[in-house]
Amino acid sequence: MTTVKHTENDVVLRLSGDEALVLFEWMHKRDKEDEESRIDAEKIVLWRLEAQLDEVLLAPFESNYDQLVEAARARIAESAGE
Repeated sequence: MTTVKHTENDVVLRLSGDEALVLFEWMHKRDKEDEESRIDAEKIVLWRLEAQLDEVLLAPFESNYDQLVEAARARIAESAGE
């Protein structure tokens, strides 16, 4: 479950493991598909967030990564239907 905490200078997001994994995969695919060479603030923010997720997630290094992402997607979709 996603939660947000806002302080004067920062916003702290808390994601479930499934949410973090699905978000990481989406950002990773987006980087590969993005053919625009222009670097803008939005890209920089996404790169920084992706780098932070890369530091904490173990699943991208697992041999069954694709299955882990699909299972996480399914659990998220299922929980949204509740």
